[in-house]
Amino acid sequence: MPAEPTTNRGSNGNMIPPNDAYQILLREAEDVTHSRTRADIVKRGLVRELARVLVSSGDITTEPVMGDCVRGIEHVSVRSEEAMACIKEMCKSGADRAALCCDIEEFCTQSLYRKLHSGAGNRSTETKSVLAACVENAYADAAAVSFSSYLARYGYKMSLVRCETLTAAADAASDGDADFCIIPINNSSDGRLHNFYRMLDEGDLKIAAVADVSTGEGTTRYALAGRSFDVVRTATVFEFSVFTDAMNAAEILHSISALGHTTLYVSAFPARMSGGLIYNFTVGLSGGFRPLLFMLDIFYPCFSLIGIYGII
Repeated sequence: MPAEPTTNRGSNGNMIPPNDAYQILLREAEDVTHSRTRADIVKRGLVRELARVLVSSGDITTEPVMGDCVRGIEHVSVRSEEAMACIKEMCKSGADRAALCCDIEEFCTQSLYRKLHSGAGNRSTETKSVLAACVENAYADAAAVSFSSYLARYGYKMSLVRCETLTAAADAASDGDADFCIIPINNSSDGRLHNFYRMLDEGDLKIAAVADVSTGEGTTRYALAGRSFDVVRTATVFEFSVFTDAMNAAEILHSISALGHTTLYVSAFPARMSGGLIYNFTVGLSGGFRPLLFMLDIFYPCFSLIGIYGII
């Protein structure tokens, strides 16, 4: 159990209002910034104390994602403007943002995420049926075999719905005629297949798993994508996109590194309507994904999740 916050307690032991605690932390952080003799470890302690105050005051909360969507994750939200202003002022670097979100995760000891997964061993053993929309060819069929075995480990029996085109397969999953679609997203000759990623985005489909299939000319990576499924705890890849500028994109890369993860792929392309750039990030996870998700929620709330998945 984390220790009780110290900054938001007065000398008489009574709780200091959170807004006053934020001002104290900002003054302390300013002293660190302007003093050459103060070590970085002091700033790190202040960021950690900020996380304590945010959680203990209820100015930051976590809520699990439920219903007909990607489940098994939770989003974090900041409930006061004063708290958000303090966060932005104290956590301008990617390293500070990563540290804050790691501490928030630690101090959320009553997290609903743990409640969601605490009964994982008691899940029903009843087999559930799901449909996957898929074109008929040797490579897609090979991917379907891999995905069927993968889903069977989690109590699902997968059946195929044949479609004439990949677009029709994606539409079937998007419209609810199938639970998933199976489409290629990468190959060894062309790399990332942006048209198919755009197809996922337009259908609000997220990647649940990927499988590599050997072809005569190399390897094609297929995605099992859907609108509603449970993210597995053993996920090793986190993909997301965000509309931002180059400076913020660099800080995101810094945060990913500070969290101990690895950036596997990053690209940028013009946004169709706004004229800015959309950055796509593929992150190799080392440990849990919650601090990364929290960081995006707090500092880049308009980010778009592409998938949290494992490679079969």
